[in-house]
Amino acid sequence: MNTLEKEQLEESNLALQKSKANEQRLMNENRAILDALSSMSGTHSKQQTFNVLLPVLKQYISFEDAVILSRSEAEEPFKTLLSTNQALACESWEYDEKFERGIDGDCIVLYKPSVLTQFEHFNSIVKDQIGSVLLTGVKTEANQCVILFFGKRRSQFGFESKAALMRFLPLIERALVDITYKEKLQSIVMSRTAQLKRSRERFHDFANSVGDWLWETDEQLNFTYMSEVNSLSFDLSNKDLLSQINNVELANEIRESLDNRKPFKKLEWCNDELTDEWLSVSGAPYYDQYGNFLGYRGIVKDVTQRRRRFLEVKKARLEAEKANRAKSEFLAMMSHEIRTPLNAILGLIDVLLDSAPRDKDQDRLELMASSAELLLAIISDVLDLSKVESSSFKLEKQVVNLRDTVANSLTQYHPLAESKGLTFITSLDENLPTYVNTDPTRLSQILFNLVGNAIKFTSVGHIKVTISLSENRYLNLEVEDTGIGMEQHAIDKLFSPFVQADSSITRKYGGTGLGLTITKHLVHSFDGSICVTSDIDQGSRFAVSIPVTTSHFKSDSLRETTTNNEEVVIKRQSLNILVAEDSPANQMVIRLLLNNLGHNVTIANNGLEAIKIAKENEQSLDVVFMDISMPEMDGITATKEIRERSIALPIIALTAHAMPDDKAQCLSSGMNDFITKPVRSKDLQIALSRFL
Repeated sequence: MNTLEKEQLEESNLALQKSKANEQRLMNENRAILDALSSMSGTHSKQQTFNVLLPVLKQYISFEDAVILSRSEAEEPFKTLLSTNQALACESWEYDEKFERGIDGDCIVLYKPSVLTQFEHFNSIVKDQIGSVLLTGVKTEANQCVILFFGKRRSQFGFESKAALMRFLPLIERALVDITYKEKLQSIVMSRTAQLKRSRERFHDFANSVGDWLWETDEQLNFTYMSEVNSLSFDLSNKDLLSQINNVELANEIRESLDNRKPFKKLEWCNDELTDEWLSVSGAPYYDQYGNFLGYRGIVKDVTQRRRRFLEVKKARLEAEKANRAKSEFLAMMSHEIRTPLNAILGLIDVLLDSAPRDKDQDRLELMASSAELLLAIISDVLDLSKVESSSFKLEKQVVNLRDTVANSLTQYHPLAESKGLTFITSLDENLPTYVNTDPTRLSQILFNLVGNAIKFTSVGHIKVTISLSENRYLNLEVEDTGIGMEQHAIDKLFSPFVQADSSITRKYGGTGLGLTITKHLVHSFDGSICVTSDIDQGSRFAVSIPVTTSHFKSDSLRETTTNNEEVVIKRQSLNILVAEDSPANQMVIRLLLNNLGHNVTIANNGLEAIKIAKENEQSLDVVFMDISMPEMDGITATKEIRERSIALPIIALTAHAMPDDKAQCLSSGMNDFITKPVRSKDLQIALSRFL
């Protein structure tokens, strides 16, 4: 083998050794990279990642210290993420073109770093320790990182260092991307976990503070969650819902809902009879995203206080109703007791007025009659107020002739207005319908009260009544006067019972102060409204608006009404009349009144006598006047007995009982009509005229 061949062989051996060395180096680097990847898979932050990565890099790049810089926004300065030497850890690093080149993937060696602006903030001791710097960087969508390797010697980093760093750069970039993604996921998980924790804490706080018991069950209806029960008397050893319900009927109702997967609401039961603890349970099924039944969720409320309040309110209402009934009974009794002697007084006055010559005694009798009628009006007002204030008060609507009803009501006040020298003006809208569906009695009462008040408080001038129908079918009643008027503070209390604008008014003009209170109640019963305007010494104007239903047909039951001012014309025939009355005074008065009208009267002292006389004289009797309250047998029972015996005599109630229920009871017992005491000669004539 010649010299040339030997040289070639040696060169081949050297190349082979160099190739093997490179292969070994690459193998070692790959193994190091794999080990680093394996180690980095368990890291949870950039600091942990670079702490694993730097020892691997140090095997192939000779450096004393390393600093990792990071930022998330392009405009902000870099901050130290990791430093192997605390002296090199600065608060912030200014960005320049070298950092930009490094971030773009270049590897740069700085041979005189101490003169650069990035390193000016280090003190001289630190600067003396920095001979050279190897710089590179990586970037992801969320971060930019700059990696600085520090060497003490100026020529410490060369081509091999740059080449090694370039080979590891993909690993660094991949590691940064992975850890950034992992950190983002961790941040999301931590945020969601914190939100869930706060939500659970909030839920528990609410659940434990509302005073109710919140619960949840699984599909077997066993409890999976229960809030603090607080003071509720629950046996928490019971693990399912139904075992908490000690009411068998309620438990069965809930079980039926559970079996059918139906919600149940506000089912109440007495949980503890000793403490009278009442609970209310509600629940509803819940399902997963696939519609599979998971169980029930619901709430148990302590309704003990609410139930007690309900029972207290119910008791108070019953007591109020009892008190109201007692008031009504008292008023009815007082009305009866006052009307009975008034009947005798007014009846005797009528008899004396009819028989006495015109002299001073007759004037005195008329004054007595006026005083008695005032007392009767007061009684009627008190009873009316009691009626309209009671919940049982109802309007009795029927088809009536509106114009006739209004005319008949107003005609009665013409003489009174003329006697005071007042001009009485009536204005009826030409568009008023003839027939309307309303309560004629209460409508007339509203007009009576308003017109009566206007005349009472007006000395000079006029009274004007205007009636019209609005487009929305409201009947408008306006009563205007030129009387004494009122100030605003008086108007504010005008509709209060037993109150007049001024105490001096009561002394001067009289009255109870109930008329307008009753009127207001009546108007509201019609679902209407009433308002008043007034000026002192100028007069007042009352405006009422009530809804009405017009009718084009006259009702079969519509009857022409007879007013108190109209003459009642009846056949002057002598009737045989039975009067059932226990009061001797009233017996005498009614006998005198009927005798003066030309009738024959037979008296029965009680219901039993009335039945006997009616039975024995059925053919000769023409009509019966029947009192209600009598000894031995009352008028209601007597009437029923008479009707059961098929005696068809007209029976007219003649009683001091003046409440609506009294009239209804009389008519339902078989009576044909109803007259309230005190009875006048005119009342008897009108009643008899209906049956002749």
